Amino acid sequence: MGGVKNQASQGTDQASQGTDQASQGTDQASQGTDQASQDIDQPNFSSSKNLVEYGKEEKAIVDLVLQDPRITQQEMALNLGWTPAKVKYYIAKLRQRKLITRNGSSQKGEWKILKN
Repeated sequence: MGGVKNQASQGTDQASQGTDQASQGTDQASQGTDQASQDIDQPNFSSSKNLVEYGKEEKAIVDLVLQDPRITQQEMALNLGWTPAKVKYYIAKLRQRKLITRNGSSQKGEWKILKN
């Protein structure tokens, strides 16, 4: 009869272990949910989707535009020590990538950075 008692005791121990494992699984799922809600609550600004990569020359132009949106290409060339052709080239690249636009005329207009 001792053998039946031991088997029943083992069955109870196994059921208890199963309950413990289920409890651990619930705890892990809860941790996963907590992590997911933290990800939602805190935006991830390091995501590559949000960042625009600029080359050194493009960044120089964007920085000038941020300082003075009314700056002309000629003034950019003077500030950067570049030729006007070089400024036009990099502005064309920025426009092609839809990162910059100019509203108004070349002398009275204003630059607008579309994505920063």
